[in-house]
Amino acid sequence: MFDITNAESYIRIKKIIKYISLIDKEIKILKILVGNKIDIEKDRTVSGFEAQSFLNHYKGFLQYMDISTLTKENISELVSLIYSAFTSPLVFN
Repeated sequence: MFDITNAESYIRIKKIIKYISLIDKEIKILKILVGNKIDIEKDRTVSGFEAQSFLNHYKGFLQYMDISTLTKENISELVSLIYSAFTSPLVFN
């Protein structure tokens, strides 16, 4: 998860994703990139398109999703995605 209003946060998560992609060759890891703080969209510095474009270079990510932990926007959708990933045998293949 990164803060969509903080470019430095996004840069850090990109480094973590690169590291995880090295580990994922040996073990399967559920990966969803989450941008937080969509409740303050006006302060956004990282676009959803930019985050999704970055993920397109890495295999195994289910998707990118924007959420707000403050207003709870898209939280239930995120939980549903995680649940379906663990209950579907196709996700980790």
